[in-house]
Parts: sequence; C-alpha cells; structure tokens
Amino acid sequence: MLRIKRINDEYFREINDFQCGIEDESMEIFLKCEALRCDENGEGNTFLILSDKNEIIGYYTIKCNGMKIEENNMEKVFPVIEISRLAVDYKYRKNGYGTIIMNYILSEIYKIKKDVGVKYILLFSIPSAINFYKDKFNFLEIPNDVQVLPSWDSEGCQGMYAILDNK
Repeated sequence: MLRIKRINDEYFREINDFQCGIEDESMEIFLKCEALRCDENGEGNTFLILSDKNEIIGYYTIKCNGMKIEENNMEKVFPVIEISRLAVDYKYRKNGYGTIIMNYILSEIYKIKKDVGVKYILLFSIPSAINFYKDKFNFLEIPNDVQVLPSWDSEGCQGMYAILDNK
C-alpha cells in the first residue's frame, strides 16, 4: 500500500537513502538539499511516495507557473500547474511506479482545477522520459513561440505541456 506524505523533517533518514542514479542526479540533490526549504518557502510543494516499509519509492513537486501564448493575434498568459519534479528511486524503476505517481498527480490537479483556474499542465522532461510523457499522458513539446518561466534547473530538459480538459 502506497502512502503519500508532504515532505517534512520526520523523513530525514528516508530522504537520505533515496537514490535516482547518475542521469537523474539533480533530482536526488534537490530532494536531499532543497525540497524542504522550497516547500516551506512556498516555492513548490513536495510529496513523498512511501512504501509499506516506509522507504521513499519516489517523489514529486508541483507549483504554479504560466504560459504566454499568442491566440487570435493577442498574447495571453494562461495559468498552469507545473510538475517541476518527478523521480523514482532506482530500486523501484521499471515497475510501473512512474505511471502510478503520474496518474495520482493528474487526479490531484483535476481536484485543484475545480477550485482554481488552470488550463495547462507543464513539465520539463529529461530526454529519456520524453516518450513516457508523450505516449502515456499525451504531453506535447512546447512550441518555440510559447513562453514559460523555466523550472529550477530545466537546462537540458524538454518543456512539455498537456491541456486540461473539463473532467
């Protein structure tokens, strides 16, 4: 049974044990060094996905952002929820946890959409995960004429978005 908990000092040991691997090293560093401070400062809310053994299977961070798009010859800024981090511990990879976590995040975003205006979901994908977001969740690559504020360390990542329908 998976549990989802907001990051806090109580999970210090579990956070220290979390490992992403070489390609996702920045995700591991963020969780261990910055996530709690960012959460406390309102810069992004981080949630831990815990196993029944209290190990961190993965984590995600969400925050608000905006996308500037030209529509009908006018520039408009649309509200978005950004999935600024999503990582799975290397021990749990290739077992469907990324899909489970992403489905959970999407369900939470749809709950938020009932109370807050939001049109898109935004994320910055590492190259090896682009097809995961495209194939399983219908994310599109952000066109060159769309402007977004970059995430914490989105360099080398592909900006992607999905349109929130009216579920």
